[in-house]
Amino acid sequence: MTVPRLGLGVLHEPSNPPAAVVDIVFVHGLTGAPANTWLHTASGMYWPATLLSRDVPNSRILSFGYDADVVKFWNPTSQNRVGNHALNMLGGLTRLREKSDTENRKVIFVTHSLGGLVTQDCLCSSRSHPEKHLQQISSCTIGIVFLGTPHHGADLAAWAKFGSTIAKTIKHVNSDIVSVLKPGSEMLARVQDGFHGLLRLRRNEESEIAVTCFFEELPLPLVGKVVEMESAILPGYASYGIHANHMDMTKFDNKDNAGYESVLGELRRWVKGLQPALGTAPTFRVKAQKGKSETRPQDHRDDKEAELLETLASDYKCDKDSISWRDSTYSRLLWVSAAPGCGKSVLSRALIDERRVCKNPMDSTVCYFFFKDGQEQRTHSTDALSALLHQLFENTGLITYALPSYRNYGKKLRDAFSELWEILVRSARDSEVGEIVCVLDPLDECEQNARKQLTEKLVSFLSQIEPHDNPSFALKFLITSRPYDDLEQYFQPLSGVSTYLHFDGDDKSQIIGQEIDLVIDAKIPSIAGDFSDEDRKRISQRLKKMDNRTYLWLFLTIDIIAGSRSKFRKVSSIDSLLSDLPSKISDAYERILTRSSDEVQARILLHLIVAARRPLSLAEANVALTLATHEGNCTSYKKLDLWPLRSFKSTIENMCGLFVSVRDGKVSLIHQTAREFLVRNTELPELRSGKWQGCLDMATAHGTISQVCLDYLNLDDFASISQGQLDQDNGAQQGDKSYCLLDYAALNWAVHYISQDNKRAKDSWRAAQNLCNILLPQQSYWFDIYCDSVDVRSDWTSLGIASLLGLTYVAESFLDEGADINAQGGECGNALQTASERGRDEVVQMLLDKGADVNAQGGMYGNALQAASERGHDQVVRMLLDKGADVNAQGGMYGNALQAASLADHDQVVQMLLDKGADVNAQGGRYGNALQAASSRGHDQVVQMLLDKGADVNAQGGMYGNALQAASLADHDQVMLLDKGADVNARGGRYGNALQAASLRGHDEVVQMLLDKGADVNAQGGRFGNALQAASSRGDDQVVQMLLDKGADVNAQGGRRGNALQTASSRGDEEVVQMLLDEGADVNAQGGRYGNALQAASERGHDKVVRMLLNHNAVVNRKDI
Repeated sequence: MTVPRLGLGVLHEPSNPPAAVVDIVFVHGLTGAPANTWLHTASGMYWPATLLSRDVPNSRILSFGYDADVVKFWNPTSQNRVGNHALNMLGGLTRLREKSDTENRKVIFVTHSLGGLVTQDCLCSSRSHPEKHLQQISSCTIGIVFLGTPHHGADLAAWAKFGSTIAKTIKHVNSDIVSVLKPGSEMLARVQDGFHGLLRLRRNEESEIAVTCFFEELPLPLVGKVVEMESAILPGYASYGIHANHMDMTKFDNKDNAGYESVLGELRRWVKGLQPALGTAPTFRVKAQKGKSETRPQDHRDDKEAELLETLASDYKCDKDSISWRDSTYSRLLWVSAAPGCGKSVLSRALIDERRVCKNPMDSTVCYFFFKDGQEQRTHSTDALSALLHQLFENTGLITYALPSYRNYGKKLRDAFSELWEILVRSARDSEVGEIVCVLDPLDECEQNARKQLTEKLVSFLSQIEPHDNPSFALKFLITSRPYDDLEQYFQPLSGVSTYLHFDGDDKSQIIGQEIDLVIDAKIPSIAGDFSDEDRKRISQRLKKMDNRTYLWLFLTIDIIAGSRSKFRKVSSIDSLLSDLPSKISDAYERILTRSSDEVQARILLHLIVAARRPLSLAEANVALTLATHEGNCTSYKKLDLWPLRSFKSTIENMCGLFVSVRDGKVSLIHQTAREFLVRNTELPELRSGKWQGCLDMATAHGTISQVCLDYLNLDDFASISQGQLDQDNGAQQGDKSYCLLDYAALNWAVHYISQDNKRAKDSWRAAQNLCNILLPQQSYWFDIYCDSVDVRSDWTSLGIASLLGLTYVAESFLDEGADINAQGGECGNALQTASERGRDEVVQMLLDKGADVNAQGGMYGNALQAASERGHDQVVRMLLDKGADVNAQGGMYGNALQAASLADHDQVVQMLLDKGADVNAQGGRYGNALQAASSRGHDQVVQMLLDKGADVNAQGGMYGNALQAASLADHDQVMLLDKGADVNARGGRYGNALQAASLRGHDEVVQMLLDKGADVNAQGGRFGNALQAASSRGDDQVVQMLLDKGADVNAQGGRRGNALQTASSRGDEEVVQMLLDEGADVNAQGGRYGNALQAASERGHDKVVRMLLNHNAVVNRKDI
């Protein structure tokens, strides 16, 4: 690859350029160049183009080069100043993005040393530029990585200027560039002031630029550290060290390099925030997830039905309960129930699209989630809550309500139902948010236990709502479902409660019947135009007299009539038509499939559609159906006899008629009732009638698609072509390229394999083993995709991969061939730990029977028991304990199994471990002990269990020092801990004491409780020195006042920013600054990161606070301004 030395260069362009969501721009520093700054010389790894392009594939990666060489004086050096370089980069980026029609694409900068200042100046110039098209770079920038950038001047500046001066005697060198880096430089002050002003403006606009600073941890030989940590960080933003010197901190040799992992983590987090997600939240910075369009019901109906939308919406709009719910100003639930095919999802779509779920659309936020039985990430209550939060956070600043939980739970927040619910409620209580309306459709397709969990939470929440208590708090729910008995039972406690309303579609059957009659009158002339008036009248009357009519039945029946018009020309044939009209939806389905052009292929296609974990694209379905119907052994995609893609939609329609829908290029069944019609009900076999009803069983369907995936991933092509070619061909997933199925097969083949019957699994074990065998070339392609998707490391043993995926036969085959059962590999450690963490009961039992060391140490969790305990796999925990697992084994992330189970709120596992003799006060791990772990998450039941077993309520250690501080930080009830004698003034942990922790997070009720219990308001220690400084750092004026009222020393010294006034000044918090000044804060107190309050406010660009401090006689030194 040739990297241009000057100007912009394209290091990576996705194979499908429109799929890119961000431009990542690399800007080098002093003595650097685009080609060498990011190149690890020894390994030859140029990581932006190799590693990063793989890890962030939906990005265009660019470099910007400029002339700032102050030591290699044998090359002419540019006379451009920093500002000129900034303008050159601004112009170049703008032109490139205009040329490629990507002006609105988001931008991230990765900068080194002086490149950070060039970038800052570029953004400031963009923001203030009179030309609108040049303003786009600033407005589109979402994040900046600073690597060794001297924000406050660098000690090396004098050395560099000296080198520049010497070089000037021989060649022309730009000493102006270097003079910028001198502490106190006017240019540096201008750049910094402008940049901080830009950050402040973006915060005010609720579109904050993410900033992460990295500083060098090692000195340069003979020179020392070029940019000290104090200069390399920006107060208030994340900062991390890289274990390298100034020149090497930008050079990474492989993906496991700690520096690369740190930088990549920031970039991935920011880029994930740009990707819409399927039923997930961060995108609400918790986990990335897919497009919102996939959480909506697919519109399977064509223009013939458009008037039904208005009809359904009109019913709803005229219903007095619906109107009451819509117009209410407090939290309420409206449950809309109706039989299958009555148009519930059509209604939901219409109400959302036309904003009819709220009276004042401009003051309301509408969020929605559509459950889908059989589709990954669309069947659980956590999927729904994550999707609702993602939509809620997209255009509001409410994500701040999720950040404390994310800090506590990390990636596991995605699966923490109760915590997600609390985030939703906290967000809704924000006085600025207005009404929030959540639409959930259809709830009956939510997994049964998750459905119960969600309805119980709704009932509990709505039972406590008093309509007139808080008129600004309105969190409303519209839920649709079939009228199932369990849902009726779940909602029963709300009967008669003002916050609950029920719209029963079955009670509207007479009205629905009348409206169906109107549709019949409108449709018959168009579908039976060739018939006589008398025959049309007979057909119309026959349709109107039939029982059990629904909108779906009418839609299917009209299609049957329209598709057979040429057969009905005689009076006798009309009689035959009328007598043979389907009387219910299942009859219509039977008729549609009986007309198939190829029943064998239709049956196979239906197997694929029913078993697929998400809707297959046309291209994917083409390849899958071709492989499933291929005779003999196919070894290459070139030998596949694919259907022409342009006509494949018609091929599907000929096979399955209206039973299968193709919408937005995705293949699926027309309706949930179609799935229920096809799939055999083993509990009610007598329901099966006709050729097609109940003709499929899920094990066979999984076996069909499992074989397709195995055949596909074992094609010779994946063993013979280069990864680069594979990426290039696979990127767009368009046309008839066989690589289009790679992502689906890689992510899902194992799930299908273990879901088929045992006989088929045994028959195909060799093909599955090939995909797990790390010695075979085809293994790496699919597994790298899998690891990227599920966010696990990729350094596994073959046995470990089989155990990870739950492939019992395959894992056993590796052991039979001599694999080391206790070999280390993967993030969990060994095969037993991996299977235990994933809850693979059969694999765990097989490994134990084969002699796996039940107490082997290693991996993230230390041992298998801790892994199973943290994930709550009680059956696996029981198996391990029965095999002699040490219940008190130490090690791993959580220290021991009891702490892991307590943190994750697995009460059954906690009880099991305690019954087996787990030491309730065992020390170690991230949280120090089990009680602190459970307290940090507010798991009251587990806390009580541990206390009942004698847990030491004042035990010290761990991240938060003690259980009370952990609970206080997380805003959880600590009554149990205090009642058990918790020391309210216990010292230790990250925040020094419980009061400081609660003050930091603004938990006013917790603060009051601790003060009432005798907490020392002036206790010193911890990150913020004291509670008042912690509250000031958050800007919580209510907590600040509570502490001051209790006698907090307004001038107490300590912590990162010296005192409360300096802390509040650095934030620009005028209200808190005024409160502290009114209480007598010493405006000239010295100490802390900034020296004094005036320096803090000046450096962060808070002009109003500067004036306030000056008005209170702050002493001005030259370096303060």
